[in-house]
Amino acid sequence: MKKLVIIGSSMKNIEILKTLSSQADYFDEVALLNQVDKASIDTYKEAVIQAFKHQKLNFELKFSTEDSALIDSDYVLLSLDDSITKTTIENPVVLAHEQAIQLIPIILNWIEKIKTYCEFAYVMNVTEPVGLISEAVCRYGDIDNFVSLNGNYNQMKSNITDFFKDTYKDLILNVAGLYDDAYIINVYNRKNDILDKVIEKVELYNLEQGSQCGFIKHLGLIPCQRRSLDLPFLESNEPFKLGESILNYIKSIEQDLRGYQVVNISNRGHILDLPQNCAIEVTARITKSGAKPIHIGHLPLQIRGSIQHLKAYEELLVDGIYENNQNKMKLALVLHPQLARKEAMAYNHK
Repeated sequence: MKKLVIIGSSMKNIEILKTLSSQADYFDEVALLNQVDKASIDTYKEAVIQAFKHQKLNFELKFSTEDSALIDSDYVLLSLDDSITKTTIENPVVLAHEQAIQLIPIILNWIEKIKTYCEFAYVMNVTEPVGLISEAVCRYGDIDNFVSLNGNYNQMKSNITDFFKDTYKDLILNVAGLYDDAYIINVYNRKNDILDKVIEKVELYNLEQGSQCGFIKHLGLIPCQRRSLDLPFLESNEPFKLGESILNYIKSIEQDLRGYQVVNISNRGHILDLPQNCAIEVTARITKSGAKPIHIGHLPLQIRGSIQHLKAYEELLVDGIYENNQNKMKLALVLHPQLARKEAMAYNHK
């Protein structure tokens, strides 16, 4: 049996625990490790206790504030409370920017502790902003077996499979890009790429829902983020299934299932148009040795520039945070490709 440590006091951890308890028997111990203020720890602990008051867990649940709780851990999940910033910021780009400034130093500190107490553990992150935190860990964490998980992959795969009813059942979505700017560049069915057929179905669905965009047809790829685009296909009433994503990742490692998941992971040459040690979002095969990314090569021309632009922002911000350089942090926001420069400069002068 294995040991899992969940670091952080995010309330989504309760749903993650419910999924792990109801569908898995891999762990004999799950430790909830927190080192925030006592009031926050007490509130979080009480919420967890109440959530499982009438449910019997299939593992021993422990609460700890000590680093030693990490000793002999097989898996570590970083799931910190991303609402620590008391703010009225409405723009999601600016909010993620500020969250990164506050959380990245904390995350990197935890990474050092993990390397000290359980250096061979598989480390998973679901703390937002996922893309920026992944960039910081990949660039400055110097740790193996680290991934950030995207809970949206199974939902997108299910949506696409539903278009074809019983024709295609075991699809593999080949995703490439960054957490905030990723695209489905292939859809494989028994080694055959059916992306063109999927795009036809997606465009027809969008038109039926009242969209006149036609964007996906012209792009020749399927974006994984809706952003401001009129793309009903990307809308979903279901929340990202983080618990299932985490469970599938662990199950694939434990049973060497070699299943596919979308992960944020160190590039290491898989996308030739981005730096070697930066974080990328790609489809990976999950084996007993961890995540093995599908090699992408060069990005399609129509998305290459936007992804490189966003990566430059991520690099500059993470460098600024690591160096505690306020000028770099402010410049990064001004250069963000999804934010008006005037708005960024106005925020920087507050």
